[in-house]
Amino acid sequence: MFKENNQDYILYHRIKDNKNDTLLREIAVDSLNFDSEGNILKVVPQDGIISFINN
Repeated sequence: MFKENNQDYILYHRIKDNKNDTLLREIAVDSLNFDSEGNILKVVPQDGIISFINN
């Protein structure tokens, strides 16, 4: 987890479609948001690192 321009983000890897017994992983960056009590809201994957780079 890290903060950039006052927005929290989570950096993680996820497993992509594993056709042909190949393990494919990709790096993702998504917004990390909290409710008024400080609980983490469900992370909704968007375009991963692409949307982060374009900000």
